[in-house]
Order: sequence, then C-alpha cells, then structure tokens
Amino acid sequence: MAERIKLKLLSGVNIPVLLVQDNILFKAILQRGEAENKFDVEDIRDRGNHEKIDTAYLKRRMKKYRAEERVLPLLKICVF
Repeated sequence: MAERIKLKLLSGVNIPVLLVQDNILFKAILQRGEAENKFDVEDIRDRGNHEKIDTAYLKRRMKKYRAEERVLPLLKICVF
C-alpha cells in the first residue's frame, strides 16, 4: 500500500493520500455507520459514482487481506 500513496499539496504541505481503492477497501472492511458517526457504505457509493475505480487492483487487495466475505457483498451493491 505504501508504494501507491500519492502526495498532494495542501496549503504548501505535501500530504500523503491513499488511493481511492485502498480507501474503499478500508471502509468496506469496517462498514462503520451512524453509531460511530461514520458513513462508510455511503462514502463507497459516492466514490464509485464520482471516481474511476481500478477494480482489478481493488480485488487483488481484497484477496491479499482475505476480506472477500466482508467486502464482496458491499461491492456488488455499489457497482463501479
């Protein structure tokens, strides 16, 4: 994951930013909701609707972390 972190300039400071696919995977594993004041499922849908998703990379990462059981059902409803 570290090799795919991008630096984005924000107010004159380079900030490390995860790729959208890694962020989606993280949120799909956690699936936090209103109780945690998070909206992971909604965030995934929004990212999928507004950004190009490298689904092959996302699937490789999902398999690497053996997260298919948790992540696949969510990705099927959040079609990319």
